[in-house]
Amino acid sequence: MDKDIRREPTEPGRGTGGRLTIPARAPRRLCDAIECAHELLAIAAREPYSPLADYELQSHVTGALREFAQACGEVDETDVEAQHDLATALRRYHDLEMRFLNRSALYRHLADKPFGHAGDFLTTEAIYANRCGRGIAGYVDRWLQALDAAGAVRDRKQRFVRQVQKAVAEAPLTPLRVLDVGSGSCVPVLAALEAGCDDARFTCLDADAHALARAQHLLEAAGWDERVTLVQRGIGRLARGGAADELGSFDLVWCGCPFDVVGSGGRPLVSVPAALGSLLDLLHDGGRLVFCSPTPALKEREFLSVCLGWPLACRDEDDFAALAAPSRNGGTRVEISVEMQGPLGYATLRRRPRS
Repeated sequence: MDKDIRREPTEPGRGTGGRLTIPARAPRRLCDAIECAHELLAIAAREPYSPLADYELQSHVTGALREFAQACGEVDETDVEAQHDLATALRRYHDLEMRFLNRSALYRHLADKPFGHAGDFLTTEAIYANRCGRGIAGYVDRWLQALDAAGAVRDRKQRFVRQVQKAVAEAPLTPLRVLDVGSGSCVPVLAALEAGCDDARFTCLDADAHALARAQHLLEAAGWDERVTLVQRGIGRLARGGAADELGSFDLVWCGCPFDVVGSGGRPLVSVPAALGSLLDLLHDGGRLVFCSPTPALKEREFLSVCLGWPLACRDEDDFAALAAPSRNGGTRVEISVEMQGPLGYATLRRRPRS
């Protein structure tokens, strides 16, 4: 029997009202989290904005929404009926709360994906900057920015900078060549240049012309446009090979989660082994290819998939090794190392120099 949660409007014309039915198989923790988040959002929506008075309520709202997002993952993934009930509960809750959630520009971009999964550079920029609005939009923004997934995006930017710094230190006498695949608006590249990697030369690939136009604007404004070459090309085209003649060879190839979104049947949208093989062909001897992917430690993966339409391929250490294995067996001498860092894992493939 379904559990019914009925609520009256908290104030005529301003409360949410409505009725939410949670299927019986939805976990108790999720039911409690939904009820708590719903009530707190209703309170927040009718309170006048005040930075001081807002602080405690904001903490409660963020905590409740975070609990809701994490509780979504408590259903046995092998139980098809339970998974269906979970998806039903989340969609009903999501529909009920849209009047609150859509006040956040960040939430709208995550849900609507105006530039598609691979090209929503505005979302990525907002997460990099930890940018939040005011009022109820700020409540939703701060919750989203506190998710493990958002923290992983910010960490990924810092790791890119450290990888470039490491490569520069290892080759101090020659200009370093770096390829950034799925570069978006090049915010991490700008961060690397501003962190002292100004001797490096960057080639940035992205499928989205809007992202590259934004990158050109940011690079010109910062005075770094002569150090960066922008190329409109998707990872799918790279997977088909033949890029070396156009792009040349590189000391470092960086792939920031171009393989994380999956299509029907849970399969990646591109052939990951084929893409990795093509990218390895772009490396100098001794060069490194670094790619990352969400891991099973990402607590909000069910919420991201059902509510926001971001079905992610979460890979463990064995999955990383299996992805890279065809590249190693294809005749290229490759050393593989994997580092699992909470919600993101990083694999480094080093092309061994010829003896």
